Amino acid sequence: MFEIEIDAVPTMSGLTVIKKSFNGKIRDVILGIGQSTDLANYGMTSAKLYIFPVKDYHTFEFKPTPFPAFGQYFGNTYNNTFAAIPGNHLRTQDNQCDEVVLSNVSINLDNIYVINGKDRNDVFLLGPEQFHIDGGRGQDSYFIPWYGGFTNIVNFADDTAFDSLFLTVSYDAVQCVRNNDDLYIHYCGKRTVAVQHWFASTARTYHQHLRIITNDGVTIEPIAIENERNCIKCFPIQMDLSHKTEGNNIDLSLPNIQHVTTVVGSNFTDVITGNDNGNVLSGGLGADTLRGGEGEDVYVISSGEGCDVINITSKDRSTKRIICNVVYKNIEVKLISSIKVRVVDNRDPLKTCFSIVDKNTFINQPSVSLITIDNIIFEIKYNEGSGLVNMVPVILDFSKSKENVSIDFLAPQNGNIQLSERVAARVVTITDSTHSDYISANSQDNFLSCSGGDPDHLKGRGGQDVYVIQNGCSKAHISNIDPFEKLDRVIVKSDYKSLGVELVSQDSLVILSNEAAMKIELLDWFVNSTYQHLVVETEDGITCTVPTSKDEFMKNMNLLPFEMRFTEQSCKDEFHTTLNLSKKPLKNVHKVVARLKSCIVSVIGNALENHIDLVPTSAANRRCMEGRNGSDTYVVDYGYGAFNEINNLAKDEKDDYILLGILYDDLEIGVVGNDLIIISSSHREHVTVSILNFLLGIRYQHLIATTSDGITIKLEPIFPYKTVLILDKSYSSYSVTVDKTRPELMTARNIKGSMLEKNYLEGGEGSDIIYGRDGNGVLIGGPDDDRLYGGQGHDTIFGGDGGDLIDGGTGINKIVFKGDGFSKIGVFVDLRIGKGLDTDAAGDSYIDIQNIFGSECNDILHGNDNDNVIYGFQGNDYIHPYGSSDILTGGQGVDVYNCSGATGRKEIWLDGDMEFPDLIVLDKMKINDTCYFLIEHDLFITDISHRAAHKCKGIKYFLFWL
Repeated sequence: MFEIEIDAVPTMSGLTVIKKSFNGKIRDVILGIGQSTDLANYGMTSAKLYIFPVKDYHTFEFKPTPFPAFGQYFGNTYNNTFAAIPGNHLRTQDNQCDEVVLSNVSINLDNIYVINGKDRNDVFLLGPEQFHIDGGRGQDSYFIPWYGGFTNIVNFADDTAFDSLFLTVSYDAVQCVRNNDDLYIHYCGKRTVAVQHWFASTARTYHQHLRIITNDGVTIEPIAIENERNCIKCFPIQMDLSHKTEGNNIDLSLPNIQHVTTVVGSNFTDVITGNDNGNVLSGGLGADTLRGGEGEDVYVISSGEGCDVINITSKDRSTKRIICNVVYKNIEVKLISSIKVRVVDNRDPLKTCFSIVDKNTFINQPSVSLITIDNIIFEIKYNEGSGLVNMVPVILDFSKSKENVSIDFLAPQNGNIQLSERVAARVVTITDSTHSDYISANSQDNFLSCSGGDPDHLKGRGGQDVYVIQNGCSKAHISNIDPFEKLDRVIVKSDYKSLGVELVSQDSLVILSNEAAMKIELLDWFVNSTYQHLVVETEDGITCTVPTSKDEFMKNMNLLPFEMRFTEQSCKDEFHTTLNLSKKPLKNVHKVVARLKSCIVSVIGNALENHIDLVPTSAANRRCMEGRNGSDTYVVDYGYGAFNEINNLAKDEKDDYILLGILYDDLEIGVVGNDLIIISSSHREHVTVSILNFLLGIRYQHLIATTSDGITIKLEPIFPYKTVLILDKSYSSYSVTVDKTRPELMTARNIKGSMLEKNYLEGGEGSDIIYGRDGNGVLIGGPDDDRLYGGQGHDTIFGGDGGDLIDGGTGINKIVFKGDGFSKIGVFVDLRIGKGLDTDAAGDSYIDIQNIFGSECNDILHGNDNDNVIYGFQGNDYIHPYGSSDILTGGQGVDVYNCSGATGRKEIWLDGDMEFPDLIVLDKMKINDTCYFLIEHDLFITDISHRAAHKCKGIKYFLFWL
């Protein structure tokens, strides 16, 4: 049902009224009853290549009326269009953001429209007012005019559909800012689009499934600025040049477009040069030149768009793909010169073709493959002897062969199918004939099929192989030897209940089906474990292991289910199905994944560590989960609806886990009766879970939940019903700031920052574990014994009070201290032995630390034999360097630089205080081996005997002690 709620609409008499309108068949609505009396809708289709979605755009023309209105709008089950009154704005010729308002429509820019789309593909045509929009699921499109107001978009959705935000300004008029977890897109001055929770560090992209496209064909994406806290910039990642009126020369290695991965050319002749990010290049119409870089590039050749030139020059030997939108049988390959290979569509050779500049590409780049529109993958082989080129499919299909196939891909010269060693080494998919075949795979991850023959001999090798047993296969012999024991799969077209196993020889086992005349003999199965790395997947979604010993075979006499993927077909006879994993034949099952539409399913666990994920295709169905003993995991995600129940009764009281698809700040926990209720505060209809009888005692309460943004909580029986244990932001693509002084986060003992960007992490009271990950991070411990791990970047670490373990990881890392300002006691730090004493260094251990920043008090700071930067700050500091090249600064106070026994280059910065001079100790240097000289204001002292130079930077007064 379509619902419109209008607040305080002015009338001609000066009164205000509340209007509600309901109509289940409405598809489009004009925002603001009374703002328009006439709406003309013109359709326009814009066709794109496969790398961009095909869209139907609609333009609207309005006849204005003088009285605006605003309110709340709800979509229905149709694809809705919400169109705001645009006014009559005209751009000036000088600037795309300057405008002249020609309309006499009275529009109050303080009005706020609240629009809620549903689960369809909605279109939002916005105006100069303020908007708060929740698009919901589906592929939604937001059109923002250059004269727009403030638009707030809640882009949350649990589906995988990408939405599109179209800005009618060019890329250079756009500026992006991070505001906490929200993305603010500013354009044309103060006009703004805000996308909520864009930077929420989730493992799943609930909020980032949005393409931001400017009217010059540029798709932009927020990217973190290195070494800047919470600083981002929107960079181009895709460029569509199809609107250009002339050819273009684009070089993606240039700084302003270095993040671009995808380019669609114009309708003219373009030259497009890639970067090293792995590009998708399509020239469009015209005779284009496409040059890739390092990385896995894709070149797109479309039918009827002209003859392009492809130049593959990379040296990294990564996979290159050429996508030809032509049927395989219509492709011809020709050697047209000593250096060029031409590929054409024989039906239209002048308009659908491309040339590869150097035929040696196929010798030097064995990973160049071509993919046709009918999904045939092939390579072009150049024969130096004959000087000819030909096409060689990587997928071999023998299904139409009139004789049996015999081929060994590690010895391709044998058998009745002849292949070159290079081609044989790259084949991954082999479809057998209807005769008795012998197929022995290579070391790739192979797909081998049996569709006929009595028997087919299939032999996997070093990869993760898949054996597909078709309905027509009466007998298959599988030899599954692999010294690396990678897990292989046998896929059978029979239900689990119809399968059985028999012992047919001393070493071999047979899998039988009583539904079809099918036998699968596992040769040498009982010889050793190099044959036994194999599971069986059945038609009804059950994954089984095969008995690996004769004792196990005699005990069970069947395949052993360990994972179930429950489908609609599995419960077609019963509306309510219960899976009891504690009874045979399911006692070995540890994982259940159910995708259901019309039936209710209950799962009762066993003593194993069960993983239960009941995925609904209708959120109205109930799902009941009961883990029982063992450490179990329940999955409850957005879109699972309001009817999820967990009975966590277990006598062993082991910790169980809930993977919650809810942001921590969106989490609400309460109590109804004895049940604990967990909901999403902003999307209640999307997910609610009830923990049954939670308040009845500890046997129901051993539950730990992890939110979608990486915060792990222990569920408690008293308010606020949760205690934070872990903050894991490692999935974040952006800089992470964690302040553990926030009251509800103070109980966290384990903090992990982004694996990619710079982090600012602060512990609190208690013993914390803090992970900085790969960015250049700032890690701050609390007052207790903490463990701080810096990761791969250049980290700044403050351990705080307590005996801390500080591991800087790779990179150049520094530790910072505060001392005790009340008692005037500094710190003792020695990087050689990795230990600290006194005040906030007491009890510390240091690993992979290069630089020390001391306190405001009197510090004793020892470096090590790495390059160190040691800064004493204030106080009378004692600094002792050792080997390598060091930079030493004592700061204010009377400092001592003890260079006794040190080697390498020492650069000393003195504070220049003439009244309280510093002291440099060089007691191992002899006067006859010492050379002094000045360069501008710097004094150099060189020990000629050891060639170790000590540089005193900006020296005002120097005291030398032999």
